[in-house]
Amino acid sequence: MVVNNVVLVEDERELALNIKELLGSLGFYVSAVFDNALGALEFVKLNKVDLLILDIMIKGEMDGISLAMEIKSRMDIPIVFITAYSENEIIKRVIDVSPDGYLLKPFTKESLKTTLLLSLSSYQKRTNKEIEIRSDEITIQIRDKGFISLIPASDILYAQADGLYTKIITVKKTFMIRDILKDVEARLPSNIFLRVHKSYLVNKNAIDSFNGKILQIQDIQIPIRRGYYKFLRAMLGNHEEV
Repeated sequence: MVVNNVVLVEDERELALNIKELLGSLGFYVSAVFDNALGALEFVKLNKVDLLILDIMIKGEMDGISLAMEIKSRMDIPIVFITAYSENEIIKRVIDVSPDGYLLKPFTKESLKTTLLLSLSSYQKRTNKEIEIRSDEITIQIRDKGFISLIPASDILYAQADGLYTKIITVKKTFMIRDILKDVEARLPSNIFLRVHKSYLVNKNAIDSFNGKILQIQDIQIPIRRGYYKFLRAMLGNHEEV
C-alpha cells in the first residue's frame, strides 16, 4: 500500500492550507480537502483513499466522528483525528470509532509526523498491509516557441502570478504560460512547493534565506503573506534567516 492519496477534512481554510503543506513536506500527497462531511463522504465513495485526516468540529450537521463511523461501516481506511477538543464526552465518542491516531491542536510538524507514522504502523499491523510513503519526481509540460518542453518540478525555482498567465522561473530559463497560478500549483507536488503569497509559489529547496516579510531565492526577494513566518520556520528548519 503506497500512501499517495490523503483526504483532509478541516473547516478552517487557512489552517487546512497549512496542514496540507505540512503533509506535503512529510511525503504525503493530499488529493482532496473538504470542510464538511458530505463532500468528503462522496469523494471517498468514488475514489481510492489511503489515509483520512479529520477535524472533529466541521461544517454541516455531521461532525468528524460521525463521518468516521459512516466510513468505517463501509470500508477500511486508516483514520486520524486532528482536533482542539479533548473533553471526556468527545473522547468517549472517539474511542467508539477506534481511529488509528489522535492529535490535539496546536501541534508541530514533528508531532504530526510522529502521529501519522505511528498511526500507519498501527494500521499496518492490524491489516497486515505494507505501507510505503512515496513522492515521485514530477514533470510538467510547458509550451515554448511551438514545442512542448518537459520540465522537472525540481528545476523550478518559483512561479509568479501575472493576471491570467503565470511566469515560471527555472534554473535555466524563464517561461510564461497561459495558466493561472492556482492551476499551476495543482500540477506541482505539494511536498515541494509552498504558496507563500497569493502571487508566488516557491520551491522550498530553492530558498536561501528568509525573514518575517520576505524570502530570498538567489538574488530575488519574494514577499511572504502575513502570519506565514512561523509556519515557514517550522517547514524549513535550519535555513538562514535574513
